Amino acid sequence: SWTSTIYTFYTGDIHIEYCDGKLHHVFICTEQGCGHHVLRNQTTKDHNLTKNLKKHTNKCWGSNTVDAAAHIGHLNKARDLLVTLKGVKNQCLTDIFKHHTPGSNLNSFSHHLRPFVIAADCGLHYLMKSGHSTMWIPSPSTIARDVKLLFKRTRERIWQHLDVHISQTLPPSLRLCLYFLLLPFPHCLHHFLRCTDRLLDSGEEILF
Repeated sequence: SWTSTIYTFYTGDIHIEYCDGKLHHVFICTEQGCGHHVLRNQTTKDHNLTKNLKKHTNKCWGSNTVDAAAHIGHLNKARDLLVTLKGVKNQCLTDIFKHHTPGSNLNSFSHHLRPFVIAADCGLHYLMKSGHSTMWIPSPSTIARDVKLLFKRTRERIWQHLDVHISQTLPPSLRLCLYFLLLPFPHCLHHFLRCTDRLLDSGEEILF
């Protein structure tokens, strides 16, 4: 039986050809745009060796991806992942194979100075697109732009409400909130939220 994960990168349908009267198994590479045929002579003692198969996959898929698939240890599992992630770049495929390796460490997403880079993480893409392969995930730069725009519009709207009463004496807590809103730093919204739970307009909460 063929249990090596090297067969992950070839179609499950094995063709048979005769070359010079000798039986050969033909393995077809599943990489898009490749379709390379690897012949294996079945009349020799080493007819089950995967040397030629691995030689081509290292060249076509990359040795890192091949090694990552080997560490999964199960042909069917590796093949199912490959089918699910059809068209994914090899580097992402390598990372996902490593994620499914038995005994692999779980990653946690903690505080980061650039939190939006998680949107480009291959593992996140795999989780988000499981069962929703057509889901669009925006790039980190797009998310960062939208968050900045959201903060800008929120600040402008709060200022519009405060401007109505700007000539009046403001409570100390509200003056402090206004001060933080005018600071040209990204973390000012965080300080604002810590200073006040909500703003009220004519007794009703203002929603943003």
